Amino acid sequence: MPHAKRLMCSRNLAQMFPVVAFVVAMFALGAGLAPTPSRAGDAEYVGSLDGQLVPNTEGLDQIIFRPFRDLSKVKFATPLESGSNITAGRLYDPIRDKSAILTLLVEPEDEAPVLYADLDLDGTMADNEKFQLVHDEEGNPYIFEATIQLPFKPKLCQFRNCDL
Repeated sequence: MPHAKRLMCSRNLAQMFPVVAFVVAMFALGAGLAPTPSRAGDAEYVGSLDGQLVPNTEGLDQIIFRPFRDLSKVKFATPLESGSNITAGRLYDPIRDKSAILTLLVEPEDEAPVLYADLDLDGTMADNEKFQLVHDEEGNPYIFEATIQLPFKPKLCQFRNCDL
């Protein structure tokens, strides 16, 4: 029968292990949550929060640009070169929650393409609404990038701009 007694003892240890493990874990958590007193010699950090938002380049939206032939519908602060290929699309406006920003892709014959975005929705493409397109980081000749910042109204957000 010594064999049966030994088996019973190991069975009791197996039943006690989860309880002991739980008590040890609770003790460790309680010790970690104890308040730490601050001292006069502790490090102090002084600074300010950078209000500039960072664009999310991981989540990309697909926009289809279609030929734009009737230039009388849009006014330009600086006239466009004749012979430029112009296509139009609409960017998503997070403030209005719809695709409301008229965007023109202008491709001059011998120059780099530019993007116009009517950010203030006044129907005029001002010089500050013109964005240079640059090649992506890998240098792919068919992929261009531009960052367009939407102006926020002060009551909506404490940040000055919203990056697309």
